[in-house]
Amino acid sequence: MAKESERRLEPVKKELWTVQFRREQLLEFVDGRGPQPRREDIPGLEGLKDDGQLIGVWCSSGAEGVSPLPQVIVGHEQSLHDLFAWSASYLRGLAPLTSLVRTLTPKRLATVLHSEPTDERWRIAGGAVGLLLAETCIRSEQPIGINDAAVYAPNATLSFAILRAWSLGYPIEVVHEILDNYTNLWREFGPSSSDSLHRALSDSVMSVATALLGKDSLRSEAGQRRSRATDWMGLLRQGRSVFELMSEVMKPPQELFGGHVSERMKEMTAEERVQVFDTLAPSILQGEGRGDRMEAAFALALGAFVCRPGFVQQATLLGAYTDRFPEALLWLGALQAFAPMPEVLLLRSGAGWRIARELFRADDVWEAPRADAAVDELRTLLRVKSRSYLSLIDRARFNVEIYPLIVTTFRGAQDQLVELNREGELYAQTLSAQERDLFDKFRLLESQLMNCLGTLREFRSGKRRTGPRREPPRRK
Repeated sequence: MAKESERRLEPVKKELWTVQFRREQLLEFVDGRGPQPRREDIPGLEGLKDDGQLIGVWCSSGAEGVSPLPQVIVGHEQSLHDLFAWSASYLRGLAPLTSLVRTLTPKRLATVLHSEPTDERWRIAGGAVGLLLAETCIRSEQPIGINDAAVYAPNATLSFAILRAWSLGYPIEVVHEILDNYTNLWREFGPSSSDSLHRALSDSVMSVATALLGKDSLRSEAGQRRSRATDWMGLLRQGRSVFELMSEVMKPPQELFGGHVSERMKEMTAEERVQVFDTLAPSILQGEGRGDRMEAAFALALGAFVCRPGFVQQATLLGAYTDRFPEALLWLGALQAFAPMPEVLLLRSGAGWRIARELFRADDVWEAPRADAAVDELRTLLRVKSRSYLSLIDRARFNVEIYPLIVTTFRGAQDQLVELNREGELYAQTLSAQERDLFDKFRLLESQLMNCLGTLREFRSGKRRTGPRREPPRRK
């Protein structure tokens, strides 16, 4: 009996099964008449030509478990482009094809297979989740707090894609490709009024994320000078105390602490620390024009981080400056890597833990995709405006795999209302000014009608009287 249970606990050994085919033969796979795959340890990509040849790959524990459709299709870029266009025309019932089958170029497949997940991902989990929540707050068209951001889809942010690429061990050139894919998709499906904000925010997110991870910042083609904020984050990663760094970054006056910042700050009450922040923040804003914007944003974030415990409370303290310095909220989120880990991960009954688990999830490239479409097929469908493309975007949300194993969420055409779960109550929030005004008018009209009905009921029940009650005349 024990041996039988041990056998059940043993992982099932899976093998790769491959077959070479052309796009027209995909119909035969759907009908169950396709060529029979053969077992192969590693797909033979050396002889794959860029003339329409494709390789279908299955991952199964035996030949009897091979599904009609392959789980992965490998081909060169032009061959896959032709496959997407052909599938949109002749396989309308399956399109988008990449929602069912993962498609990869040989180069991308090699990148995924040769990359190893980093072992340090849980070391910066607090900062990773904090950065995701901060970017969510900034991108939201409605003002929301950190707690509300924790219930949003975490993979709707650029920081999610960057940090997930790092956790999977992808090289830096992949991060550049992810940035381009995300930027182009946001330009197509994001709010048209926030394009300039998106470009500036994307650069800031990339700088903060790479500083959190200890990687070189993304430089523009014109040459972007290295910000001291990146160096300051590096000092914290090396073990520098936040109190010691505060004396260097914020340069508090001598009479405020007497030269011993860390000892004095530890003795202060919460109210006194808030007063310290209110004293130092204006001096940072006054010197912003003479220095680097990211340095000023980092200084504000560090001051809030030191002067108040808890990410939500720190964001509240920083709230008066986030409109002018949205980058400060990003730095504050990244600084959560140096706070006690459970604090930010326990937001909204453990929502932070769920975000971190989604961010650091170990995926298998041979498994079925988790997205509604891959970015390469979406580009093809976008050009031809096919029926499958229209059905894809005609929904509230749709997921796009912008790189293998990295899925992001974008808004569809029907995204008119977003339901937020705040304190156990579901309510609706509109996403455009016109819809918001109309919704508020309906809500006001509903409230007025309910008041009128209540008043009418009171008069009918006799509970509301304006004078002495008069007896009706008696009949003679």
